[in-house]
Amino acid sequence: MRFKYNMQFQKVGDNYIGVAVGKDKEFFTEYLVLNETGYEIAVKMNNDISKEQLTDQMLESYDEDQAVMEECIDDIINYLKKHNVIWTE
Repeated sequence: MRFKYNMQFQKVGDNYIGVAVGKDKEFFTEYLVLNETGYEIAVKMNNDISKEQLTDQMLESYDEDQAVMEECIDDIINYLKKHNVIWTE
């Protein structure tokens, strides 16, 4: 998985707002709102990464049950798919 567009995130309050930058802002004119965990996942998706690799890396940072982490990652992936900003293959 990876982003389709060059995205830039800025912390605003407790959230991170993501927008497409450069030429990509012509193709993605919406914005994303992520919490801190979602932002960490998004940063890791700047490079092509599998869901399994993403889960392993997030578990290294968080003392969380694997099933809970996978559910959190699925929620973020589904949010990003809904906005059509990631390649999943």
